[in-house]
Amino acid sequence: MDVDKVKEAIFKSIEENFDLKILSDQQIHCGWRNLKWKIETNEGSIFVKHYHPKRYPAEKLDRVREALRIQAYLAENGIPCPEPFIHEESHLIKTASNVYYCLTPYCEGELVKPGEVIVDQIYHLGKVIGQMHKKLQFLPTQPPEWKPNYEKIYEAWSRNWDRARLEKRSDRVLQAIESQRTIIDQLNLDIFHDCPAGWTHWDLFVDNLLFFPDRVSAILDFDRITIIYPELDLSRAILSCALRDNKIRFDAVSAFLKGYNEYLVFQGNELARSLKLLWCHESAKWIRPEMEERPGSAIRFAHEILWITDHWNELDEMFNSLP
Repeated sequence: MDVDKVKEAIFKSIEENFDLKILSDQQIHCGWRNLKWKIETNEGSIFVKHYHPKRYPAEKLDRVREALRIQAYLAENGIPCPEPFIHEESHLIKTASNVYYCLTPYCEGELVKPGEVIVDQIYHLGKVIGQMHKKLQFLPTQPPEWKPNYEKIYEAWSRNWDRARLEKRSDRVLQAIESQRTIIDQLNLDIFHDCPAGWTHWDLFVDNLLFFPDRVSAILDFDRITIIYPELDLSRAILSCALRDNKIRFDAVSAFLKGYNEYLVFQGNELARSLKLLWCHESAKWIRPEMEERPGSAIRFAHEILWITDHWNELDEMFNSLP
């Protein structure tokens, strides 16, 4: 892909379709494959996101359109997330050369390192996610796209285990994969029977959150939003924001749940369940033969899954008394 040609096509489309004058631009080097820029225009700062055709082939673009529509709905209803621009009744915009992109206002705020979100910030994050989930309950729903299935969990683990031994991976990798089997052997999927399904952001970790010193500035990147189990947003956000030096910060967890419960009821015992549900979905994705070779965020996700693994039988006792 020719980055300069993609940039030229998108910037020309922006100036023609939105009557904007681009004064300067700065490429943002984060994420996978999709190109991103902060542009300065005669109307202020704007964020530009290009959708890479290999990551988002034609059959996935309808999901992107839906995600952007939902993001716009949330922004219009008071959720701190950037509202996508619209052109010809679509938030997903196409150039004359079939390059797809979206525009949003540029959001101020700071990224915070994993585990380092302070109590005031995480309290407000819980509040914002609770409000977001409540607004999402008004959208049409359907059965969840994924349900925990013992056979699929075991098969995914078995493939990773066999491949790790075949490839003679390090002792650390073999031990990490083997430890997942101890959970599979005691897995009781009945505990997930009452998990409510609904629209879920499904990517709420620190890379997709901007903060001011005492609150959330913006929730970003709704590309993965789907109908699954909303409580997975809670377990993902809490692990990302409150797990530091391999220890959970209970003051931060309690503050998060306090904020969330201002909109929707969610108790500590449900958090223990949601952590186990997250493990079911993500264990084989992150604890795999090449886990030591993957980029930083993948290493962090693996660390979080291993923390759940190590504390599986203690989770209920840990969180039952919260918030």
